[in-house]
Amino acid sequence: MATFDRGDELKQQGNLCFQKGKFHAAIDMYTEAIVMAPGRSKYYSNRALCYLKLEKWKNCRKDCEVALTFDPLNAKASYILGTSQKHLLAFDAAVKALETALSSAKKTNTITFQQDIRTELQRVKKEQWRYEQKQRLFAMKRSNVNWCNCFKLDKRRNSSKRKKRML
Repeated sequence: MATFDRGDELKQQGNLCFQKGKFHAAIDMYTEAIVMAPGRSKYYSNRALCYLKLEKWKNCRKDCEVALTFDPLNAKASYILGTSQKHLLAFDAAVKALETALSSAKKTNTITFQQDIRTELQRVKKEQWRYEQKQRLFAMKRSNVNWCNCFKLDKRRNSSKRKKRML
């Protein structure tokens, strides 16, 4: 039990560092807490939030996934996971994580947090649509370039055939 107490003490120190914007120091505190009590989901989700603030998306995703193995109903971890997945352009995974977060949050969290999740879910869907639209436009442009190149090549071939006939 003493390791959990020491882990919670380190978590509190990490929280203070986080509030001051000292994300690297907070990561160190949460990491020490994890060493003391590796099965605590909140330690991982708190560290993931630091990685989110530092835009270290892969580290963020990894910590959220670990947090969710210990507590599948950790709405905070699912929410942060969804946000990191969005930045990694894994939109379907982001939507799934945010829907899980919303479902978990309805059971235990505030209305405000639920609304934050809904807002992020809308952002992800909108970003996914924009990203896919850009991909479609890029593919169309590439396709048009290929058609133009084929047309130009065909035109050159016909031109050289005409020249050969004239000779």
